[in-house]
Amino acid sequence: MKVNLLILIPQHSSVKVVKILTHVLSTFASSSLICCSLYRSVWVLNNVFILSLIINYVIDVLGHKNGRRTPLTHEVINNVLISLFIGLVIYTFVSYTSLPVGVAVITSLNASLTHLLLDSLTGGVYVISSGKLVRLTLHGGRYDDFKLNMLVIALSIATVVAVLTLIL
Repeated sequence: MKVNLLILIPQHSSVKVVKILTHVLSTFASSSLICCSLYRSVWVLNNVFILSLIINYVIDVLGHKNGRRTPLTHEVINNVLISLFIGLVIYTFVSYTSLPVGVAVITSLNASLTHLLLDSLTGGVYVISSGKLVRLTLHGGRYDDFKLNMLVIALSIATVVAVLTLIL
């Protein structure tokens, strides 16, 4: 296992740094926009980032086997439940610092939504149809599509900058 010193998380063969960065930034940007409009605070922004990083990382690490997505974390219901569980566990550990539970819930649900949406643009996600798991793909692009990843990252950074101008 290699370690990328830029963002200090292990690199697994199936989890590419650009891809995890895309997931984290898209969750962070959209959750920041929602949470910081409700709770204008840099503290909230920091916690949204931590939640975005941990939830997306766990979803990708648990949800890949032999370089392929598995239904464990890439099926809609499992993904929502795992994201909420992680968010509420983290909330429990930092609740003494008065982090609003709404931030944990909003970020967890948004992490699930953005993760599944981005993955549906590439290899697809699992949905239950007629009692069977089937893959749903919205675009069919590659997970390492540089242009697609950079577009999402650029939009996410622009959103975070807009949020910062609102709360600072």
